[in-house]
Amino acid sequence: YLFVKKPFTDEIEVAGLDQEPNRVEWIDGRVDCPYTFEKKILKITLPIVESPFTWQVIRIQEHRPEDDIAETEF
Repeated sequence: YLFVKKPFTDEIEVAGLDQEPNRVEWIDGRVDCPYTFEKKILKITLPIVESPFTWQVIRIQEHRPEDDIAETEF
């Protein structure tokens, strides 16, 4: 998780990850954040999200085995 404070920059870089994430999103509103992953550097583009909160949280989700399931039925 990344905790970012307003005002936000347009892009954030995160170093030290060993594998590309499966998903990157704002927690508030579950808005996907576009990203690239090259040479163990994750570059996250921060979309504009309207929120009354000064701090926002970004979730970086790694790949999980259950993500490989093509279809789940209940």
